[in-house]
Amino acid sequence: MTGLAGVFFRDGRCAGPAELEGPLAAVVARGLDPPTIQVDGPCGVGIASRPTTPEEAQFPQPAIDRQSGVLVVMDGRLDDPERLTGYHCEAPGNKIDHSDAQRVLRAYLHLGAAFAARLIGDYALAIWDPRCQQLICVRDALGIRPLYYAISRDRFVFGSNVRSVLSWPGVPNTPNLGMLGEYLAFAFCSRDETLYTAVRRLPPAHLLIITRSQVSITRYWDIDPHYRIRYRDPDDYTQHFQTLFRQAVSDRLRRIGPIGVSLSGGLDSSAVAGVAQQVLDVDEPGARLHAYSMTYPGEECDETPFITAVSERWGLSSRRFPWTHFDSFPWAQQAAAYRDIPEYPSDTRTTPLYQGASADGVRVLLTGEGGDYWQSGSSLPHRHLLEAGEITGLIRELRCEAGYTGYLNGLRLLVGSLLWGVTPGQLRRWIESKRRRIPTTSFLSPRFIKDIGLENRLHCGDCAERFPDASQWQMVKFGLSGILAHIYETTERSAASYGLELRHPFLDQRLIEFSVAIPDHIRRRAGVNRYLLRRAMADVYPAAVRERRDKASFEIVSARALMMKQVQQVLQSPMLLERPWIAPDRYRQLLNETFSKGAPDTLLQPRLHHSLWILFAVEVWYREVFGA
Repeated sequence: MTGLAGVFFRDGRCAGPAELEGPLAAVVARGLDPPTIQVDGPCGVGIASRPTTPEEAQFPQPAIDRQSGVLVVMDGRLDDPERLTGYHCEAPGNKIDHSDAQRVLRAYLHLGAAFAARLIGDYALAIWDPRCQQLICVRDALGIRPLYYAISRDRFVFGSNVRSVLSWPGVPNTPNLGMLGEYLAFAFCSRDETLYTAVRRLPPAHLLIITRSQVSITRYWDIDPHYRIRYRDPDDYTQHFQTLFRQAVSDRLRRIGPIGVSLSGGLDSSAVAGVAQQVLDVDEPGARLHAYSMTYPGEECDETPFITAVSERWGLSSRRFPWTHFDSFPWAQQAAAYRDIPEYPSDTRTTPLYQGASADGVRVLLTGEGGDYWQSGSSLPHRHLLEAGEITGLIRELRCEAGYTGYLNGLRLLVGSLLWGVTPGQLRRWIESKRRRIPTTSFLSPRFIKDIGLENRLHCGDCAERFPDASQWQMVKFGLSGILAHIYETTERSAASYGLELRHPFLDQRLIEFSVAIPDHIRRRAGVNRYLLRRAMADVYPAAVRERRDKASFEIVSARALMMKQVQQVLQSPMLLERPWIAPDRYRQLLNETFSKGAPDTLLQPRLHHSLWILFAVEVWYREVFGA
């Protein structure tokens, strides 16, 4: 893990080390080693490194080609680095090493900008090429690692967080009302804007090239809507998944020191924990995975029995951290420090877990993030079932859907699934563009909604015309959505503040491509989500986990956060009612209906949890940043 800060003066003036000290100080918490600054003419970069792999510790950044002067700085890690081993830098004076940054350097020297399509992993990187006076920035396919920037006619600045970019003189902190509206609607769509008009995010899977006179941003990876995987034998899907998943886990075990896993006891984290220990048993006999878990004594969401079952099945070192309520009010301080919205309660509750893992010397924490999104399947498997000739399976699917949501909705999904593929792409896009995205119960001011064009903004992620397969469209639309990019960024930010690098095997690019390409009834069958995952992990799961059909809900966490006195004071303050984005009458009604009965943990609807919390978070951010 590395904190990055950099500048490229497009007007040709030379960068000075002193200019980078402030922006680098804003990301120094991501590092452990003493920060370093490298300048070359109009470009300067600052690095605050906390090595998480042996290669990174052995060969500190930046990686530099002595002949051409090309320089690479990188926050992150490459998976399947052997894909880049065919490229060599044989110029005199070059150090021959196998660090990930050096691999990127060699690939760039041989392939130019096309190198980005060869990378797999979690990374945000920058390349300075003095030969053509250009700076290249690249962000990984899912946006796991952050990269922010600001651009003007005379300079380009970038950093690993918003605060670093804002610390440059002349970068205004003017609020971006359009993005603020997306936050308040809790319907994030944009993947490149921030809460500031001048600060941008490099979108996931994109490459930015900037010279003195030109700027280009291009996408280097996307889901192929026409790629299909079809096997005659269902067991072949299982074996294929097992191979890819084991590789995804194995690639993420390269580290310094002990390795941990955030184990909830659910299907996803249990699969990661079991396969990780299997790989360690083969590759590092005697090494034990350290499991860290949050527990909720006396609550329905407590998953202690499942955590115990997985830990005992694989002989894991297990530490558990009971949670009942929040002991402090850290969110105002977080907003001031981040210059961004504070953490969600779901992130803040994990503070003891992160502290415990960090105290144990763990720098890398595996998670089950992404299993829900990419392995559960869609609600539109009907076409695939017909194509496979599984009429019995189709009838079973209809009955299950009818049992959940009624026969009319089951019939609607059937018709929609079958008609989707024969409907022209432009018509599909037009139909989706007419779907209302803003909840009718929104407390946002109608004038504010109109002024920022919020309804149109919330359709920016529509991809209906690209996917002739309804189930693929449903998966990709959410899996590559702005809301998930936002969640990845806030979760990464929270863990990084404790010196932890999160790694997510289920978000492996190769595994995602496979999951989207297979038939939907392989992923989900008769209402059973993650059907393929269950089959593939049958020998990995202990019986208690393998037979689970439920999923714990942790809404109690956000409900109790919302009932804290300090949070209530913000939500009910006259200052908030005066904001131009609030419809006062609607908002008062919402508060009365929500809190008039004392708001037990079961009173609030999940979406209402999110809406009220994001309103609180935006208000706290606004006060801390703008003092109003």
